Amino acid sequence: MTPAELKEHRELLGMTQQQLADELGFKRSHIARLENGLSPIMKQTKLAVLYLSTRTQTPLAQSHQPV
Repeated sequence: MTPAELKEHRELLGMTQQQLADELGFKRSHIARLENGLSPIMKQTKLAVLYLSTRTQTPLAQSHQPV
């Protein structure tokens, strides 16, 4: 998952950085660093975001290949 894809997923979920951070157990600043490419997106984070996306059936989740 790229930083741009993470941001796109978050926006399609209708979440702010703070809301996504709360859902994932992170600080908002960590989400900002991930979206700006300043911190690597770990596999666990990718899977959690994809899980959130599938719960809401976003278009990205439907088009994403299985991990």
